Amino acid sequence: MPAQVTTPPLQLIALHGFGGSGADFDLCRDRLAARADAPSVQWRCLDLPGHGAPPHPTDGRLYTV
Repeated sequence: MPAQVTTPPLQLIALHGFGGSGADFDLCRDRLAARADAPSVQWRCLDLPGHGAPPHPTDGRLYTV
């Protein structure tokens, strides 16, 4: 019997646009996961400071460019 080859999941980093949050990718992630032919993916949906999940930094210097 041949050895079974397992492929590690793809690593995907998703960064939202201005005014968005990591939750912006929920629908895409869920629809891809529902497909039988989709590859295994580990999602990393980042939130920039002040976006998405709290806590929001209170130091105003973190919001300057």
